[in-house]
Amino acid sequence: MAALGDLLKKFSDWVQSNQVCGIDGTGKRAYYVPPYALEKYWEPERINIVLLASSNGRPISVSVSDIHRRFIRIFSTLCYSSKADNPRVNYITNFIRENLDDHNLPLEDRKDVFSSSDDGTQAWERFNQFQFLFNPLQFGPGLVHNRNIPTNCILPLDPVPVTISGGEGNKPVLKKYQLQEAGNLANIPEQTIVMKEFDLQEDEPGYTFDNEMEAYMALENNGHLKDSSEYFLRYYGSFKQNGKGFLLLEYADRGSLDQFFSKEQPPHEWDELHEFWRALLDLIRGLMLLHNLNKDQINNLRGIHQDLKPANIFVFKEGDDTSFRFRFKIGDFGLSSVRLHNVVHLDNKTTKMYGAPELVNTSDGLPHLVDPATPAVDIWSLGCILFETAVWTICGERGRSEFMRERQNDNKDKRLLCENGYQSAFHDGERTLPALDRMLNRILSRRRVFDDLTAPLADLIFQEMLLQKPSDRLAARYLERHFTRALEQCRSTRPGQGNSATPPKLPSPSSITPQYSRDQQGSSGYGTASNSGSPTARSRRVDAPTEFPLVFSPEVMSNPSFHPARSPTNTSTFDSWLDNVNPRVRKFSRCSYRVSSPHGDPGPGPSSYGPTQRDVSNRSRSSAVSVTFAPKSVICNHKHYDTYPMTTVNTVLEWISAKKDQRTDDLPGRRRAISCLEGREQIFVIEDSKSMRDLHWDDVTKTLKALAYLVKGCDPNGIELYLLSNPSIRIKGQKDKTRDVVDHLKSDVVSKIIPSDSGSIESSFSTILARLKNQMKSDTSGIRLSLRLLMATPNLTKANIYFFTDARWPPMGPSGPAIAEPIRTLVAEMKKHCRDRTDVSIQFIQFGDDPEAKKQLRYLDDTLGSEMHFDIVDRRTNRSNVWYMLLGSMNRDTDNIKDDSDYSDNESEVDIKPDDGMYTTSRGEQRGGGGAARQNLSSRASGGYLTPFQECPFHTGSGQQCTCGYHDQFGYSSNSYRQVR
Repeated sequence: MAALGDLLKKFSDWVQSNQVCGIDGTGKRAYYVPPYALEKYWEPERINIVLLASSNGRPISVSVSDIHRRFIRIFSTLCYSSKADNPRVNYITNFIRENLDDHNLPLEDRKDVFSSSDDGTQAWERFNQFQFLFNPLQFGPGLVHNRNIPTNCILPLDPVPVTISGGEGNKPVLKKYQLQEAGNLANIPEQTIVMKEFDLQEDEPGYTFDNEMEAYMALENNGHLKDSSEYFLRYYGSFKQNGKGFLLLEYADRGSLDQFFSKEQPPHEWDELHEFWRALLDLIRGLMLLHNLNKDQINNLRGIHQDLKPANIFVFKEGDDTSFRFRFKIGDFGLSSVRLHNVVHLDNKTTKMYGAPELVNTSDGLPHLVDPATPAVDIWSLGCILFETAVWTICGERGRSEFMRERQNDNKDKRLLCENGYQSAFHDGERTLPALDRMLNRILSRRRVFDDLTAPLADLIFQEMLLQKPSDRLAARYLERHFTRALEQCRSTRPGQGNSATPPKLPSPSSITPQYSRDQQGSSGYGTASNSGSPTARSRRVDAPTEFPLVFSPEVMSNPSFHPARSPTNTSTFDSWLDNVNPRVRKFSRCSYRVSSPHGDPGPGPSSYGPTQRDVSNRSRSSAVSVTFAPKSVICNHKHYDTYPMTTVNTVLEWISAKKDQRTDDLPGRRRAISCLEGREQIFVIEDSKSMRDLHWDDVTKTLKALAYLVKGCDPNGIELYLLSNPSIRIKGQKDKTRDVVDHLKSDVVSKIIPSDSGSIESSFSTILARLKNQMKSDTSGIRLSLRLLMATPNLTKANIYFFTDARWPPMGPSGPAIAEPIRTLVAEMKKHCRDRTDVSIQFIQFGDDPEAKKQLRYLDDTLGSEMHFDIVDRRTNRSNVWYMLLGSMNRDTDNIKDDSDYSDNESEVDIKPDDGMYTTSRGEQRGGGGAARQNLSSRASGGYLTPFQECPFHTGSGQQCTCGYHDQFGYSSNSYRQVR
């Protein structure tokens, strides 16, 4: 039989090699042995050997299996504190007799299991010294719940936490920890938890710690702990240690809703918007649970959160990174109260920005004058959050910040409110602020075409939640039904589903004229100056699918910068719907329609959209405004509207393959993008240089196949293909066919052609553009210029040119790349014939990541347009979003969108400074435009917009007016280029 000293030495060595580093109550590193490792080491046979070796000839009468099951940590502590000449193992019999098992650890004071003799005293001292080594704190409801833990107790957490927030003043500190296996918590994503630390020596933190404890205890005691994890942060336990209180909570991987707003982009598709609002329903369901903790019992218990705000709502990502699916949960019960239904809930100093008006207290010395808190205060706060969320989904974080400034401006004259921290509240102490009306008008006028939710949800928020009297606000259980019904009704009328509930379209959706009464008032769209009477105000276009019904606010219709929104198109159905909604919403949505002339070309000419100069002048004298527009080319000033779902070339090729097998639906965004290209020539120009053939030809073929397939039905004459090595030869595809063009690129004929010379790129591209310029001349030959400027010309040649290149050209000269010269010549011809900027779009698609090549392409995209005040160039890479490749410079919003594929891993954008003129782009970048360009920009700036009036024969020479009534549609928005003054 092995000697006891050898057994103890072997165990001691094993302990040293199996320790894990955690933290103690002071936050310092401390080591422990995990319980699962002890269970593995102490096999029953080994326990029996140690017991026999410690018996001194007298067997220790205990159950080995009982030790292994209930006393393994106590047994390990006794062995580790023993010595060969003074074993303590025999004390295990006392623990078993007193039924002090592992669940009673750690022992805070000496128990009767240790005798009063000197040996017993020494045994207790040694046991107390080592008990924490084998007894890390185990988390979980029922194990750790409001327990007092000794300072020496070791927490099985990674010793290097990440501080999330807190620490200022007496606020709790939030730290993110990696949970170690000994923590005994299962199903924790990535084993990450948050520990919320309260300083219990301060009054307020101690008070909020107790409040959170009460809330979670109430949920657990009333059988809701499992259900609450769906709507509230999951609770893992709580304890007090070293003068501090700790809550162990679920980690939200997307942070708070406040952080989510600042980091994420708003939803860009119908499905994303609906999934987003459907996920927000969990907030209402959480309040349902909190406000009715034990509804079915005699003593009705209810809780009130009292501190609902975006910082206390937490966001979790659902699905993969490509999806826009999230979950939302309520957290932070520090100001909450849980009482019987008939007991008054005192105001716990609720959030001031999102707090209800009845809880406003401008006299700290008279708190008893404040109304008691009711569940209605949570309804008000959630209404504020949901309305702010609606603002974010349309106007983004910038709109949310502007909304707060407008509220502060409304309250700036209310001294007591501002002095007591209520300047950003949604009310003036009694009722909602006018800023809410203005913002409601703004978001309803700026909805995207697919947005069918904002109007009905805003109606619910204002009618049922943001009401002055608490008793008028709808209870959470009824709100949940109303919101669910609104979501289901919008889902049942989703376009393209073939549902009979879908509102019928107008007889001719291609062109309609909304009419508005002048007694309707509103404010301008977000970020747009309200200047309805200015004939020089410039609009930005965006292309919208005709299958979505459109509705416009009166103020937006009185401004050339108006934006369409979705709403039922059947006027009788629409009117009856409006009669049942909040007057605030109805006021900004009422309109009547009449069918107008057939829709013309998608370009922004005076006949295709927007008011002519005569329309603008009539506004001041007419009681009704009549503005004609084309749904395919409507106007938008919202920078997020023109975003399209990310779709790569490979995605398109997979879709083509699946489409041929009839195994797929339409590509998201395709209809909207392709509707902008209908009736336009589709021309592909490929630089077949040696570097392109050797390095990128497979990618060139794939990109051509994908893009050509998407646009094959747009060109009425069939798509065209040119190779720069032989620009005089045009490969013409059949209408609605791409095989001829793609097969030509793969054929042996191409492989035998001598590659193009980068030095001859200017002359080759000039040859290709010459046919386009000649066509422009023939379009308007024989028509007097004055008549041509005023008449609709739907048959004018319009073209999209897709230039495939690696841009390995000779170095730029003072006037930029050599290929810029043919573009300047083409622009001059377009101006000469008074053609719209969007009539021709040149899209450079780069293959490869050559930095010098990117610099040249950026010149063509950014600087060349500012020099000519006529931007027809865009640039992308073959890894970009295909919708942005196709739309090119036609739409200024999409033109300004930069994507990640534009840069290599270690590259930042290169500033181009061909001369001394500096300008700031919409991305905050400075660009050089040359001294002459700077002078032209300075002389042509009018109202923040740059317009090429001097090129028009009808320019009067005075100011910036043009008698043709046409050139007010040209130019660059000040959001694109602003002179640095």
